[in-house]
Amino acid sequence: MLNRCAAFWFEKTKGVVPNHVLDVPDPCAMVATECALIPVEMVVRSYLTGTTSTSIWVRYEAGDRLYCGHKLPDGLRKHQRLERP
Repeated sequence: MLNRCAAFWFEKTKGVVPNHVLDVPDPCAMVATECALIPVEMVVRSYLTGTTSTSIWVRYEAGDRLYCGHKLPDGLRKHQRLERP
């Protein structure tokens, strides 16, 4: 399932940014060129949640009110829906 999801998004975004996919001959296989890893991860959520030291909830609970450029008001609760993602 993960390979099929990845193949879908690589196909949809190939006009935006080049990717490493050469072919998807089977739903469980992908042929790709070797490339250098760029260690970036992005998670977009609409809720104040998370459990890791870099999650929005953990940082908010620790008193941070500026997270990834977003100003957060006091008084929010864990798992509360954010005004915008």
